[in-house]
Amino acid sequence: MGQTNIIISTLTAILFSLGFNSSLAQKTFTDSTGLNCSYANGAATVYLTPISIPANVATNASGNMSIKFKYAGDLDAYNEDLDLRGENNTYIGQCDVAPNCGSTFSSKTFTLPISTFGSWINDNQLIFSATSEYGINNQCSFNGNSSINFCTEVLVSINYFEYADDAGIAGFISP
Repeated sequence: MGQTNIIISTLTAILFSLGFNSSLAQKTFTDSTGLNCSYANGAATVYLTPISIPANVATNASGNMSIKFKYAGDLDAYNEDLDLRGENNTYIGQCDVAPNCGSTFSSKTFTLPISTFGSWINDNQLIFSATSEYGINNQCSFNGNSSINFCTEVLVSINYFEYADDAGIAGFISP
């Protein structure tokens, strides 16, 4: 037993002298779909540019995902709104009333638990869509785009754990 403790202590000293660090760090991945616009007159669905999720984020995601739904356009009345949906057409939420043809985005933030979005990131991408109601007209201009009924962007933040690279330890332990 004493000899085993000496070997373990020696191995530990060697690993730490080589800079081995067994710590775990929580990080946040953030990315966006970029600007996506609809030019239709009335009801329309826009499939936003997919967000690529790095494999280490997908594998080590934890907690909640924050989704900031940004929007602008003909969205100033009760029948002029957008529905945000995630993968498999999962309803996430609806925008609030916004200034008619506003020059900046309005936004609304949603929080989803990993139990909802975990399966969405298994393919290393997130896909969102925004659907307008019938009352939205293509009368607005936004960010250099004219004759739009709405423009939108989705910003996501995913918490994940990053593990220290401990690949070198196998050489010390394996026979």
